[in-house]
Amino acid sequence: MKKIILAFILAIFLLSLASATKVNQTLKIDTPVTVNGKTITLKYTESNMLILDVDGLTNRYTFTTTMVNDTFVYSPNITLNGVFFKILDIIDRVGEVRAEITISYTCGNKVCEINEKGFCCKDCNCSSSEDSCIDNQCILTTLNQCLNNSQCNDNNNCTIDNCTGIPRQCTHEIKPCKDYDYCCPQGCTFDNDADCPRTSCASNLECNDKDPCTEDACNLQTKNCTHEKQQGCEYNQTCQSIGSIKKISNVSKYCSDTGWQAKKSSGACKQDYECTIKCTKGDCGVPVKTTIPKTSYIIIGAVIFIVLILLIRHFRIHKISKLI
Repeated sequence: MKKIILAFILAIFLLSLASATKVNQTLKIDTPVTVNGKTITLKYTESNMLILDVDGLTNRYTFTTTMVNDTFVYSPNITLNGVFFKILDIIDRVGEVRAEITISYTCGNKVCEINEKGFCCKDCNCSSSEDSCIDNQCILTTLNQCLNNSQCNDNNNCTIDNCTGIPRQCTHEIKPCKDYDYCCPQGCTFDNDADCPRTSCASNLECNDKDPCTEDACNLQTKNCTHEKQQGCEYNQTCQSIGSIKKISNVSKYCSDTGWQAKKSSGACKQDYECTIKCTKGDCGVPVKTTIPKTSYIIIGAVIFIVLILLIRHFRIHKISKLI
């Protein structure tokens, strides 16, 4: 029995060695590298100190150095979040660290290996059902403001909306100045972004803001452009009127006074164009009852009466013919 247990332990040990990855890696400040599915980032370094981050877990380390065969030897070796580091050199003047990195498993191969439990939720999941695995970190799900970029749409053409960070938060980065993208970001001018209004003008043609739903004009007295907003929604460089229906990103939408809105299958409404079927009694979800006009009942009754008269007449003629 002891031999079987020893053989099993030896097999596990050999398996862990076989799956281990050892690489010499140069780490640069704030430049993430990925080894066996683990993301490693050097955050800061001095002559005998460094700050490392592995999958969001950060720690500070101080080393002692000894000279062996004309080479500095750094000690101690360190382990952070399931990753083993042997420091080979710290080049603080350029913010670099050379290290031998060893990881005894592969994180992200959908196999929960022996040595990765607690270090790789991509493969081994989180220990709590209330947590979610974000960038290989177990985070309380309720702390996430969003799960994907589409949930961060702020309806501002001048921002790039992303769901990022740990826990996930919405960010709205201001776009750079760029011609003809229907956006004039804060800080841009007509000189570096043709979508921005001119600061001075001599004719209406110089005031085109590329928005089809504005009436552009040049005030000849002040030499300033004006852009009076008109009711409607921009679509393919045209201004669509309120109530227009278009398919945008495979979604049927209608133009409202606040912009394009998705048609509703239920909920409050004022107009039929707001609903996928019809707006009935102020609700898109109320089924439409089919009513038969009173005149239809009169016509149906008359037809039935005529049919009965014809049947009675038929039977009488048939009876008389038999008597004869």
